[in-house]
Amino acid sequence: KTVSLDRFLHALGIPLVGKKTARDLAFKFGDLQHLQQASLQSLVEMQDIGETTAKMIVEYFADKKNLAALQQFAQYGVCPKVQVVMGGILQGKKFVVTGTLSKARPHFAKQIIDNGGLVGESVTKDTHFLLAGESAGSKLDKAKKLGTVILTEQDFEKMLLG
Repeated sequence: KTVSLDRFLHALGIPLVGKKTARDLAFKFGDLQHLQQASLQSLVEMQDIGETTAKMIVEYFADKKNLAALQQFAQYGVCPKVQVVMGGILQGKKFVVTGTLSKARPHFAKQIIDNGGLVGESVTKDTHFLLAGESAGSKLDKAKKLGTVILTEQDFEKMLLG
């Protein structure tokens, strides 16, 4: 009955809402009720959410069948919540993971999130760190251009150890 909001949103099958978008929505809105009340404009203003995706989200929560299903979940005690690690060593830091690493990218994303950090898909001026493996490509180039701190796997492991 206890599930993270991002996993719950992804499982709902809202068109164009994948794992990353679900995670972004969960962090921005904090709970299902606030997301249900979100305006098209507030969704479009989010990074990486375009107008088409925003419309799909608004339409999903406007559909009476979907709302009835969500009410049933609530009646059965399903209470999705954002699971944010407060005070983690990476609290408030945004990372992008790219390139070939020793383990799959989701492994590193989980470590970042478990330590209070956020994970993005693209390097922006708001990105604090780029965890770059071999063949990092255009994300590495953009990070250099923006002055983003670039970490190797070893740098990242040291960071986690404090």
